Amino acid sequence: MTVRPGTIVTVIFIVAVGFAIGAWLAIRTRGPVEPAQRVTVATSVSASRPVRAPPPLRILTPAPTPTVVATATSIATAAPTAKAAAATPSAVSTVVPSAAPAAAVANPALQGSWQLDEANVQVGTISWVGDAVLGSGNTIVFNMHKQNVGGRTAMPCERQTGLHAAFSLGATDQTVPYREVNCEGAVSTGEVRVTGFSRNAASFSGRFSRNGVNLGTFNARKL
Repeated sequence: MTVRPGTIVTVIFIVAVGFAIGAWLAIRTRGPVEPAQRVTVATSVSASRPVRAPPPLRILTPAPTPTVVATATSIATAAPTAKAAAATPSAVSTVVPSAAPAAAVANPALQGSWQLDEANVQVGTISWVGDAVLGSGNTIVFNMHKQNVGGRTAMPCERQTGLHAAFSLGATDQTVPYREVNCEGAVSTGEVRVTGFSRNAASFSGRFSRNGVNLGTFNARKL
């Protein structure tokens, strides 16, 4: 028997309509669920399974890093130790006094003949010669007489004129008294200002004055 295509389509359509009608009738027969039933269902579910409260949140605070704490502790401990070491006498540098200048040493070689050339403001150049000896208290004492006066040889009376003064070898800048006695015994006094000894104290310079009035400058040297 031959089945026509139109017949197949018709059968499928009838079956689909039948299924649709059956589903509609089933829904109409069962009806909607009452509110009371919904509450009962919800209550029974709640009663059978107790609701648990969510666990409280934990706030995690990071613990301090051991390395940082140890480092801070070591620094705080080391600081007083360093200060204590600095205060220890062994850590303080010792200042050693430098050697005393040669001019401060009473050298026996300074004794003997000396010459003092004075540029006198009244008569011109005056050359004094004489001897020097070491005195007490690290001093050197001069006893001299005139040799030349104003470019000429000193006269006998002038040669008898003595000059006496004592200088400290420990000071390069000092003012000391002097005493001059002529051939007739007349005494004249004043001050000798020494402005500097050489390193070996074998020469020095300065000026003569009397009552604040400059009499002339001089240079002295060991012969």
